[in-house]
Amino acid sequence: MRIGKQASLPILLASTLLTGVASGEPRSPVTPQVKVDRVDAADPSDWRVLVSALDPEGEPLKITESGIQVFLAEGKGPVRTTGIDPVARFGSDGLVAKGFSGSLKEVGKADVSQAAVFVVALHAEIPREAAAALPGALAVALDGLRPDARASMIAYHDAVLTAWNPGGDAPSFTDVNDFQDCLGGLRAVADRPDEAGAAVRCGRMFPAPAALTALAKAGLPAPQGLFPRLLGIDEGGDALSWAEARGHSRIDRADEAYVHDRYAVGALEAALRLLVSGSPASSLRSIVLFSDGRDGYLRYADAAGDKAAGWCRSQAKECSGKAGGHEGEGGSALGPEGAAPACSRAVLECSIPRVSEALTRREQVVREALIDLVRMARAAGVRITTVALPGTDEVGAARLQALAVRTGGTYRPALATNQLKAAGAAVAAEFQREAVIRPGTSLEKGREYTLVVAAGDLKSQPFRFVAGEGRAFGAGPWSRARTFAIGKLGHAWGPPILWVVAVLAALAVLGLALALGKGVSALVKKIGAPAKPKRPAAPKMPTLKRPGT
Repeated sequence: MRIGKQASLPILLASTLLTGVASGEPRSPVTPQVKVDRVDAADPSDWRVLVSALDPEGEPLKITESGIQVFLAEGKGPVRTTGIDPVARFGSDGLVAKGFSGSLKEVGKADVSQAAVFVVALHAEIPREAAAALPGALAVALDGLRPDARASMIAYHDAVLTAWNPGGDAPSFTDVNDFQDCLGGLRAVADRPDEAGAAVRCGRMFPAPAALTALAKAGLPAPQGLFPRLLGIDEGGDALSWAEARGHSRIDRADEAYVHDRYAVGALEAALRLLVSGSPASSLRSIVLFSDGRDGYLRYADAAGDKAAGWCRSQAKECSGKAGGHEGEGGSALGPEGAAPACSRAVLECSIPRVSEALTRREQVVREALIDLVRMARAAGVRITTVALPGTDEVGAARLQALAVRTGGTYRPALATNQLKAAGAAVAAEFQREAVIRPGTSLEKGREYTLVVAAGDLKSQPFRFVAGEGRAFGAGPWSRARTFAIGKLGHAWGPPILWVVAVLAALAVLGLALALGKGVSALVKKIGAPAKPKRPAAPKMPTLKRPGT
């Protein structure tokens, strides 16, 4: 009986601590709902609203067939939706209503650019069945992107791995810090322009969606490691010492000797940096996270429990001398085999609050990291959609929900392996059915507005935004041309060749204009000049006859 009680102590500690950190079962998104994902009002004369909707079962709605009305109010609202005309109205056929202007199109048909990074957890405690099902779920989700979308993929365990093709061939997974080292090599070469042969090609971090689909189907990295880097939380020295004493060491520990400039400390930070540096600010930026929400040392609770119990045992009077029994092989810090029941109870009563306090402090660090990441995502216009993998606990589910809700994304639990593909299909449908509304009205520069979108009987939450100062003439086409050139030729050659082409095109247009001008001028002169009078014909000379003939 004594052995049974000792075996139950870690279980009691774990259940008590989890209850103190978070509670409640993983929940699906609140449905039905209409959601304003983003408002792009950089150009007040041509602003747009991105909107999506979910049906009562949590499945994406084809919102272009729902009958859309857009209501607008200056300042912080409130926004009236009754007894007032909307600024835009579209019928269930998706066409603009009579008396209104603007357009309503799904993202796949709209004049927008799309960028997405898929992040996948692959640490040692991801169930094998779930890891085997992830490639199929990712392939289905990738199918929802536009063919011209900028897409990348990150897999994380103790290290952060990204899909990379430095040679321009098929992408493969490699440590994201290798890309940072490559950029450092480029900077070193730039300081020595005479060494042309030392050039470093870093390749592209955004392969085509089709290439990523092939990479996912070919197989993801094997799940391993007990220090997943979702957020990049650093563990304290005590936890690392406890882990190393039990043979647990970080996979990337050996890399610390030569990695001096990390690209990112965690997978989410790496995804945000990829999107900010690799896509225009006007792009529809998204992160799709397949994860259990866990970060840092997965045995941290055990380490904290052992540390607290060891101290409590040394302080408890019930465990001193013969009263505490003896320590034999197979004993634990919470109470060795043969320990008196009073000693075990004293250690338990002392340890629970101390471990709870340690885990609460750690969760506060995690919370602060989440807040910083949410701020970064919102500032960059990035939406995070999360899919909870099978085995996700209450704490992990709460983290994933916070990331999704705070950034305008959707949280989807896949509690069983056979639900992963359906979750991927739902993500794809969200990409495809998101709609772009162009109200066709103008806003006042620099003014704050509050927006509500109604689809049938459903209404979105009020969405506040500030109208921009407008774009310079031609800025949009030039930005698209520059993005195209960089995508085809890279950052080194794309912009210079684009400028050469632009200058040659300008010279050609100027030459054509001069030639046309000369031709038109000559034609005008010819038409406008008075007609010259015709010369009179020379008189005919009379033929003289000689007399006598």
